[in-house]
Amino acid sequence: MIGSRYPVMLLCLFQLLVVAAFGHYLLESTKQHIAEDQLLVMSELRQQQSWDQQQLRSALKRHPVQFAQIFSPDSVKPWTFGQIKGTTHPLSKMLDDKLLQDEFKIGERQVTIGMDTDYYLEKHSAGMIPILIALTLTFLLFSVLLISGGRRQRANLNALENAVARLPSLDLPSIIEQIRGPFQPLARTIIATRDQLKLHFTKLQKTNADQVQESMTDPVTSLANRAAFNLDMEQTNSKPTSHGFLMMVRANGLDDINTRLGNQSGDDFLSTVASYLHQLVAADNRLSLYRYSSTDFLLRLPNIVEEDALPLLEPLSRQFAELADRESMTSTGYIGLVPYQHKDRVSQLLIQLDTAISIAQAEGPNGYFYLEPDLMDFDIDNDRWQAVIEDVISNNRIEFTQQPIVAVGDDNIIYQELFARFTNKDGNQLPTQTLLAMASKNERTIELDKMIFNTVVREIQNNGNPKHCYGLNLATHSVTNNNFLKWLEERITRTPGLSGRLILEISERSIDLNPTQLVKWFQRIHGHGIRISIDRFGNGLTSFRSLQALKPDFVKLAPEFTKNIDKDSNNRFFVKMVLDISVRLEIRVIGTHIERYEERIALEDLRIDGLQGHLLSAPTPFKVLQV
Repeated sequence: MIGSRYPVMLLCLFQLLVVAAFGHYLLESTKQHIAEDQLLVMSELRQQQSWDQQQLRSALKRHPVQFAQIFSPDSVKPWTFGQIKGTTHPLSKMLDDKLLQDEFKIGERQVTIGMDTDYYLEKHSAGMIPILIALTLTFLLFSVLLISGGRRQRANLNALENAVARLPSLDLPSIIEQIRGPFQPLARTIIATRDQLKLHFTKLQKTNADQVQESMTDPVTSLANRAAFNLDMEQTNSKPTSHGFLMMVRANGLDDINTRLGNQSGDDFLSTVASYLHQLVAADNRLSLYRYSSTDFLLRLPNIVEEDALPLLEPLSRQFAELADRESMTSTGYIGLVPYQHKDRVSQLLIQLDTAISIAQAEGPNGYFYLEPDLMDFDIDNDRWQAVIEDVISNNRIEFTQQPIVAVGDDNIIYQELFARFTNKDGNQLPTQTLLAMASKNERTIELDKMIFNTVVREIQNNGNPKHCYGLNLATHSVTNNNFLKWLEERITRTPGLSGRLILEISERSIDLNPTQLVKWFQRIHGHGIRISIDRFGNGLTSFRSLQALKPDFVKLAPEFTKNIDKDSNNRFFVKMVLDISVRLEIRVIGTHIERYEERIALEDLRIDGLQGHLLSAPTPFKVLQV
């Protein structure tokens, strides 16, 4: 029974029928009893021998006679017994008046008898009232049970309805587990269906997650792929406080491995490169690694400052150099690093990373480059850069600054290092590293380097201080180009005025690429009075034994070994070892990037030969002869 309204109505109707039946039975039994008593009184009166009033009263009192009247022919006034009283019982009105008063003749006398109706009704109803009360209470109890049960079933039905509505969400109301009675099988069915759907949904989720994971995983290296990177960066850009760095590794040695050893060896090569990057991720769980394309890996470094990001470059470059040496390759790959903010577009960041990689390639095999924010903001459209580079080369738009290298002890200038600066047709300065990278992309590097050297030669000859020597840093891509080295040697040969006045600075990284060839080249250049300085010494693979073969005139320490040398005992030990060997080989050692007085004191205490840095002198303009 879902509702209790109709059952209760039926129960009430049944109770009314019972009451009516009891009332009918009461009336009928009362009528019968009255009729019987009337006949009995009539019989007794007929049997009276005399009509003595005392005997009549005695006979009438034995019965529930309310009143009686006897008319005699010989009497004017009838004899009366009792009096007519109104009935109080509610059912008395349902009795026939003829039944209540009976008239008959005994002989010549007219007798009227009225029975006591209340007496009969009360007598017959006395036994029926408890039964009627009991039945009423029973009916009331059943009604309460029906109403309570109906409400409970209605609540159960509402719970089932709610459960069915919430079945798609697999979140059923807790009351459904408490349902009992006729709806319990339905409740159990809904619960079982929920459990089956949940199991099926879990399987679907796992399958979908596996598919998503598979679609975002590189099959060769098992790293997250381009889709995963784009998704992560999209989520990163949605956070206003997000910042960090992106590192790109372009493993361009893959083509060489595939050509020489086959695709399986190429896959092994990529796995090795990935393992080097995995080491960085293992050291800092904030980092995320992706394989973006066949040769490109991306490393996301969120919430990291520049001081923590830059030290990752040099060790990784060394690992690449060691791998290239083992695999007999020129280069394993190149590394580019750029910062990012939440507002940066991914496409723009990838262009900047590609620019950083191009600049790193200009630095030589296994090179790296950090594209600083001021360079990132510069317009790097390739078509525009082609026009800019052509304008710089054609119109010799170059300026120089100079910074002295000061001898320790007498503060004399050992030589002035020259730094090239480029300008556009409006006289605005161009970012040097970016211009060099774009020149490399457009195959104008050699032309640009020749222009730089020619301008330096003219400047030394026409505007240089006759008492000063000048140092020029040769880019790695120039030193590794045999045609450029041949041209440079011929140019020096044709310019005898450079003897004793020009120092060529070559990075240790450049020497690592082809030390045997450079040993012979150094010897020939020395023969023309040109001195050699090994720049950024200590970061490459050049051994101390190579110094004896190369016989440079100067060794400029990498800034990592001079920074905070007053606090770093390991750096002091390394510098002291370099100094001990250089003294025997007659090589002068120069400390670079000196910015603190304590660093200068520490290096002077180690008896270093020369110092360079902003503490001694910042770069100053050097007027250039314009053509």
